[in-house]
Amino acid sequence: MNSLARPLRTADLLGLNLAKLLDMHAGTIQRLQARLQGVDDAAALDDDADVAPLIAFGCHAAGQVVAALEEARARMPGEEIRLPEYVDDAIADIALIFHWPLDTLTALPLPDLITWRERARVRACPDE
Repeated sequence: MNSLARPLRTADLLGLNLAKLLDMHAGTIQRLQARLQGVDDAAALDDDADVAPLIAFGCHAAGQVVAALEEARARMPGEEIRLPEYVDDAIADIALIFHWPLDTLTALPLPDLITWRERARVRACPDE
């Protein structure tokens, strides 16, 4: 089953370490794949699974995260935009500054979340 037939959403990445996803950490990729397939995370962690489809899925997911970061950087070319360790961190930063509700933040496309997090950072720390 192709778990990435649609673009990744912010809600898909809640609780997942983005650096581990980009580093192709097998457990992180398996948790994301299970989440997108609607399978219980614990049931999806099969150590004997064929690794080729998992690697392909991980590459595709990581590619979407990198593309989202590049899109955010293109929107704000003067800023040094970095990925948060977790999307949960970006959500917290935006909520703190802009007071948006959780359901609004988890519905944001990933490039928007990254862009709004940078805007929140700039407002919170204008001297940096």
